[in-house]
Amino acid sequence: MIDIVLLQTLGLKRDAAVSDVRETYLQLTSQTKFCKILLSDERLQKEFTRYHETYVSLLHQYEEEGAGTDPNYYPPDQVAGFLFNSGVYHLLKQNYIKAGEKLQQAYKSKSGDVLTIVYLGILLMLRKNFFAAEKYFLDAAKIDPNNEDAWFYAAENYSRAGKDNKALEMYSKVKALNPLRKEIDAKILESAKKSGVKIKDPDTAGHPLLKKISNLFKK
Repeated sequence: MIDIVLLQTLGLKRDAAVSDVRETYLQLTSQTKFCKILLSDERLQKEFTRYHETYVSLLHQYEEEGAGTDPNYYPPDQVAGFLFNSGVYHLLKQNYIKAGEKLQQAYKSKSGDVLTIVYLGILLMLRKNFFAAEKYFLDAAKIDPNNEDAWFYAAENYSRAGKDNKALEMYSKVKALNPLRKEIDAKILESAKKSGVKIKDPDTAGHPLLKKISNLFKK
């Protein structure tokens, strides 16, 4: 029996087909607010997790009802989306091995996806494989130079590897792309202190700070 409460979580009615469930789930999880790294946003993590767990539970229920025998159960064009979501879900649950498996499969289905590449880099970083993680973050930034998450996690990776000058350089790129990013000023000050670079409070220094940092790495 299909749980009506779970269907309502996705905004669906009792007579929804399994294809409706799948398409609605993918639409919900591909909203703009989820098209970024979710690790620093607890509210979005909870919302994303609720959608994914609801979808998986409904899939099991539809399978028990015999709906899983439909040859169009997993259309090829939607496989990558589900694999990506599954990888993100397991990462949020700190099941890193499973997350890596799903994200690698998603990458094979849709190579060149920046978010997938950044998440793969994060997994390597969390396992302290900083050298390998660096390549993923820089590859992502090369594909989309305006993706602040690619630069931010490149900076985080350098910071954890003890490369504070490089971390400062990457954080400055994030500041240039999004001066209002909540944690960026504190990250810049921390990296500058570790690097021995004297700067003013980035909250008041504004663009002159970014120019100063940029000039430091041109020397």
